[in-house]
Amino acid sequence: ENGKIDLEKTSHISQSDYVLWTSRIEVHQGDIVVINAPAGHVAQIPYFLNGSIGRNLTVLRPKLDFVQPTFLLEYFLSKYMRAEIYKKCTTGTILNSINVQNIESLSILMPPLEVIEKFEKISRPLRFKIENNLQQNKILTEIKNTLIQKFIKDGIDA
Repeated sequence: ENGKIDLEKTSHISQSDYVLWTSRIEVHQGDIVVINAPAGHVAQIPYFLNGSIGRNLTVLRPKLDFVQPTFLLEYFLSKYMRAEIYKKCTTGTILNSINVQNIESLSILMPPLEVIEKFEKISRPLRFKIENNLQQNKILTEIKNTLIQKFIKDGIDA
């Protein structure tokens, strides 16, 4: 939702699987993940997360001398890009999907790099706060779940 990854739905894999899954790409801070089906959902990898991706996802890594991560995310969340993605979709029996070749052919309107850098300077600290809140929510949820388990096991009066 709004370019954020739901950290409640992450899963952990073995080290050997991680090495295998990241042999082609390991996602890092600022990478954009595009869900191929249903087409058009995007999220940005937060500053505190490195990882592998599963099937049905495409990763876009911003070239910093060309485009900045927060600008790219906001662009992909824009109505213009959603319309572009919709034009490139293939209609399936259940879901519209977009493949890597169609993602690569998306048109991106680029302002001058100076404008993108100014946008990044203003918007990146806001994005950092959002990412930090996501991390804090995850930690608080883990603490809550641990306490609930303790109360169930030991009783509330303990």
